[in-house]
Amino acid sequence: MCILNAFKLWSVGQGHVRQLDFREQLMHELMKQLPPGHKPHRASRRPKAAHSLAKDHYPEHTESRGDCVACSSRSGQRATSRIICAECGVHLCIGACFSLYHSDA
Repeated sequence: MCILNAFKLWSVGQGHVRQLDFREQLMHELMKQLPPGHKPHRASRRPKAAHSLAKDHYPEHTESRGDCVACSSRSGQRATSRIICAECGVHLCIGACFSLYHSDA
C-alpha cells in the first residue's frame, strides 16, 4: 500500500507513467542505500531459526502419548499429549502449556 501511495504522489504532473517504471526506479534507489559489498537476497517466507524467538523449540507430533509436564506440575491433573518440544523432548499440550513451559524455562 505504501508503494502504491508513493507512486500516486510521484506520478502527479508527469503525464502517463507506468507503475512498473516507478517500482524499478524505487528498487534501484533502495539498492544504492545498501552498504558496499552487500549483496541483496530474496527473503525467505519463514524467519531463520537463529533469528526466531522460539529457535529450536517448536511443537512436534509424535505417535506416543506422554503426560504434559506443564499440566502435571501446575494442577496435579494428569493430561496426556502427543505433542513434544523438538528441543526439550518433553510432552506438552499445544498452546498455553507449550508457551508457559518455555516462558518459565
